[in-house]
Amino acid sequence: MKLRPSFPEIPADNPFANCKLEREPFAKILTSVIDCAEGGFTMALNGSWGTGKTTFVRMWQKYLEKSGYKTAYINAWEMDFTTNPLVSILGEVGSLTGKDNKAFKRIIKALPKSVRLGTEGFISIYTGQGAIKNLFNRHKSFDDDITSYCDQKEALQQFRSELQNFIEVNCGGKPLVFFIDELDRCRPDYAVEFQLVAHIRK
Repeated sequence: MKLRPSFPEIPADNPFANCKLEREPFAKILTSVIDCAEGGFTMALNGSWGTGKTTFVRMWQKYLEKSGYKTAYINAWEMDFTTNPLVSILGEVGSLTGKDNKAFKRIIKALPKSVRLGTEGFISIYTGQGAIKNLFNRHKSFDDDITSYCDQKEALQQFRSELQNFIEVNCGGKPLVFFIDELDRCRPDYAVEFQLVAHIRK
């Protein structure tokens, strides 16, 4: 006895072949949004539990890949055992072309400094509040705080530059599309951090 329906097969040549809700037109519309947009952006798919969001996303992912897009799917709920969402994101980026890819190696080369500074440092740069807050939370001199802030900013710019270069080299002129699923089921602090980190990388 099955308590829940099995995940439908998604043929690579016709991803919506088994979609009983006939949602391929929605995939076409959303794909046209990606085609026309300039620069990175975030798109949210809302719906009640059990309405088939994950099934649609998986079918749309195959549809995009058939159209020449590079995509990555992350189940954030399965990954929230990690302390840094950046690990999950980079793991999926690396799986697209393999760890021997030169552009990906440059990303990793830029990463150690970013990791030492921590995701919290990147969020501080993005919100503009962390550097000031840390003046009161840490027993460091004012000069050290300024140096730390500048290092964080430089690391963020370097990382974004390398990631952008990777996309230009490996994605055939199209954007790299990430699907972040099950974010609402993660522990709250991880969900918030994941969204901030994903937004910063654009």
